[in-house]
Amino acid sequence: MANDHPVVREGLIAVLGSADGITVVGEAGSGEESVVQAGTLRPDIILLELHMGGMGGVSAILP
Repeated sequence: MANDHPVVREGLIAVLGSADGITVVGEAGSGEESVVQAGTLRPDIILLELHMGGMGGVSAILP
């Protein structure tokens, strides 16, 4: 889960973490951090904000 707004990130993690069958394994405050964590954690699904400062979600998923 990557979002550059900590309050939004914490809220989404709380909601997703309370759902059956979903385990939040990581969080990132930037696109760059999300790329590093994705390589390390290898999650099944990544939720990215499209417009973040620096590298946004679109840039993070494009090679």
